[in-house]
Amino acid sequence: MLEAVNAYSADVMSTIYAIDNSAPADKKLDRYTRLFGRIIGDGKRVCLCGMLAAEIESLPEKVRQAVQSFFRANENWLAKVLAEGETQDTLDAGGKPEAAARALYSAFQGGVLACRLFRRARGWRKSRTPCADR
Repeated sequence: MLEAVNAYSADVMSTIYAIDNSAPADKKLDRYTRLFGRIIGDGKRVCLCGMLAAEIESLPEKVRQAVQSFFRANENWLAKVLAEGETQDTLDAGGKPEAAARALYSAFQGGVLACRLFRRARGWRKSRTPCADR
């Protein structure tokens, strides 16, 4: 299981880190949102680490740490982008990019689960990121 988590994490994070660093923050966030759309696919899939997080207490310690690292890496990337967006006046994180990143990542993970629950990805594609309402 650890190998699967590490491979999944490496794949997702390499895609995130490949987002053009010179792009404006709101465009980076839009591309990140599209990444979650890719994870959802037709609405029948979920994020592997999000699924495992629901069972975190039953996981072996190394798997638990790998899942936590995946969440932290996403939250850290989002916090950096949200801070850039506030500086560029393109995103609003309420002056607290780290807290906004945690809330936003939680919303993304919840959205993935809701898409699976209702077996539809259509709602994801129509949603907007609340931080981008500047």
